[in-house]
Amino acid sequence: MSITNAGRRPDHDNAPIRTVLVGCGEHARVVIHAAISLIADIEVVAVCDLDADRARDASRRFGRCPHYADLDTMLRETEAQAAVIVGPPHVHAGIAAKCLEAGLHVFVEKPLFTNRDDLARLTEIAEQKPELNISVSFNKRYAPYICRIKEILEEESFGKPGYLYAKFAGGYRNGATDLLRVGAIHYFDLARHLLGPIARISALSYEKQAGQAHIAVSLQFASGAVGNFFLSSLGLWSAKGAEFLEVRGDRNFITLDNLRELTWQKPPVAIRDSGSTHQAGIEVPAPAEYLEPNYSNVSMLEYQSTYQNGYFARIEAFVFDLRNGRQSGPGLCDAAQALETTLAIEASIASEGAYVDLQARAETYETSLQPA
Repeated sequence: MSITNAGRRPDHDNAPIRTVLVGCGEHARVVIHAAISLIADIEVVAVCDLDADRARDASRRFGRCPHYADLDTMLRETEAQAAVIVGPPHVHAGIAAKCLEAGLHVFVEKPLFTNRDDLARLTEIAEQKPELNISVSFNKRYAPYICRIKEILEEESFGKPGYLYAKFAGGYRNGATDLLRVGAIHYFDLARHLLGPIARISALSYEKQAGQAHIAVSLQFASGAVGNFFLSSLGLWSAKGAEFLEVRGDRNFITLDNLRELTWQKPPVAIRDSGSTHQAGIEVPAPAEYLEPNYSNVSMLEYQSTYQNGYFARIEAFVFDLRNGRQSGPGLCDAAQALETTLAIEASIASEGAYVDLQARAETYETSLQPA
C-alpha cells in the first residue's frame, strides 16, 4: 500500500488517526504505548523496532497489528498519517526526518535532537513541508499540577514572578552531557514555559567521575526575573525530592515536589506596621493551598503515572492539533530553545562560570522556527 493519507489533515469526523509507533523499548511500551492505548482517537496501524521480538510483543497490545524490524519497509508498506517515535535520544532526529520525508506528522519523545546539525536538518525539512506537525513530548508541561501553577502565575494576586528554582536529580548517567541534553531539558523547557525566555546563564560543575556530577546554574530571564537550576546525576532519581520546582512572586510563592505535592502560600491577609527599624511589617498569614493526588477514589486513567506525568494529556493535545490543522503544543522551536540552554550551560562550565548570552539566539528561533 502507498501512504495516500500521509500529511493530510485528519477529517473532522470520528475516524481515528492512523498512526505508526517507532520504538518498542521499555519506556515506549510502559509509558507512551500505555497512554496511546487509552486514546480512542488514535488507531495504531503498525509498530517497528530493530528488535523483531519487541516489535511483535508490542503489536499484541494493538490488535496484533503488522510489526516490522525495518523502518523503511514499514513506511513503504503502511498507510498512515502520523508517527510516534521513542528510541535512544541520538536516533530521534534521523527517524523523525525519514517519517517527515514520507509525509507523516511526527510526535517524538524528548529530546528531538541533541546537536545543532540535527536541528538544521529538521529545520530544512520543516521549511519544505510546512503542512506537517513536528511535536516534541515535553510532557511535564501537561502534568496536572504544572497546569495549575501556570494558572496561578496568571492570577493578579500572585503578582509578577521574580524567581524560579528547579531541581532535577536524574540518577546516574553516562556523563554530564546526557544529564543536560537528555534529562534536565525538561526543566529548561518548563522555566521558559512559566517565566518566558532565558536571557543569560552562568554554570559551575563538580564532577566526581564520568556520569556523576552536580551542576549549579544561575540564570536571568528576559523579564528581569532571576533563578537557579540544581542538576545532578549523583544519587538516585527514585528518591523523594529528586525533582522540585519553586516560583516566587510578590509576597507569595508556589512549590511542587516530584510533580505530586503542590503548595501555594498565598499573599498575607494583611500587613501591619511592626514598629521596628529592622522589619518592614508583620504579616497576617493566609491559608495555603495544598494539593496532592488522592488515589483512594480515582478512575483507571487518573491512577496512571502517564496521567500525573502529563504524557496522556500531551498526546491528546497532539491529536487535537492534527484534527484542527494547528500546532499548540511544543515543537521545533521549543526543542531548539532547550538545546541552546543546554549548550549555554556547557559553554559556561567550560569557561569556569562565565555568563553566556542566550537572548539573541532565542529571538532568532522565536521568529524563524515557529509553525506557520
